[in-house]
Amino acid sequence: MFFTPRAIEFPPALEELLRADSTRIRPLGEAVAELWPTLSRKRGLSDGGGHYSFRPVHAEAYAAYYLPANAMKFALVLEEMRRTGLPLPADLRIADFGAGPGTTLWGAALCGLPIRYRAQEQSPEFAALGRRLASRLASIADVDAQWGHGDPVKFARGGDFNFLVFQNSVHEIFPRPEERLDAILRLTREAAKRGGTRWLVLIEPALRASSRDLLDLRKGLLAARHLRLWLPCLSHRECGALRSHDDWCHEEVAVNMPEWLNAIGAEAGLRKESVLFSYLVFSVGEHPEPERWPGDGWRMVSQRLERKGYTECHLCSPEGKIRCRVQHSKVTEENRGALEWSRGQILESLELAPSSDVVRFHCATVNFRHL
Repeated sequence: MFFTPRAIEFPPALEELLRADSTRIRPLGEAVAELWPTLSRKRGLSDGGGHYSFRPVHAEAYAAYYLPANAMKFALVLEEMRRTGLPLPADLRIADFGAGPGTTLWGAALCGLPIRYRAQEQSPEFAALGRRLASRLASIADVDAQWGHGDPVKFARGGDFNFLVFQNSVHEIFPRPEERLDAILRLTREAAKRGGTRWLVLIEPALRASSRDLLDLRKGLLAARHLRLWLPCLSHRECGALRSHDDWCHEEVAVNMPEWLNAIGAEAGLRKESVLFSYLVFSVGEHPEPERWPGDGWRMVSQRLERKGYTECHLCSPEGKIRCRVQHSKVTEENRGALEWSRGQILESLELAPSSDVVRFHCATVNFRHL
């Protein structure tokens, strides 16, 4: 995901509406301290096997601390779709599976389009929280939001949705890989029957295990003719990250988070300075043909790494994951710009020397718009 190298500001509209009461900072932080090991190590499941969201204190802590940053993930994905020329509909009709307290809704509210949002969520605590929070959005967005529950495939049949979203949920809802693939294929085939272009967005935490599980799911989805992969991979190429057992693929966007949010985190010894996640964007049904799509292009999938005498990075290429560099003693007018690449940079053309040195390149034409 290509964004400016500097940190972006947390959206003021979201900060104002989600700001935690100062008197609640400490108890929320204490609850986050209990919660974060469950999220980071056990994918939301407690030692007894129950989900954290069924405990009111943990559901509230999630909404206060994790929702604001996680909401930006869907907003950033929508922004990248716009920026790369993928056609967004005139309104967003979102089916959000494992929706929690409406994290995806808050990201969608930043896009400026009317939103019809239907949340599939099994936790009554999360559903109640989501309804209360969604009522605040009337001041910044045209939103119709409702919560329900039940089987995801049956839930998707209940509306003419143009976005099918799983954010931090697909592996919780479908723990077994074969079940996961089958459910997504059935769900998207149903959507494709309605005609037109629809979108499947899968977002997962930037942890090695969850990212690699998402990439394994990607392999199964690529074979489906009613699905076409667009982001972040640019084409139906083999995933270079899966060639090594200890590699994975994720995005990182530096964000200046609100002070109140990091005050909650400080109580748990945590601090948020960036948004990290793995994601996939597929079109469902009719596939668009955006102008000058760089399907045979390259994409930067690492940070820019400063070494002694050279700068290097890793790129996702049509042939897999490759390393390239610019030697500081051999900078030319044709390769100088590579010293300014940032994670997610998309290249339409690239010439490398046998030594992996950048000779020349051409960036894909994109337009960045701040959130």
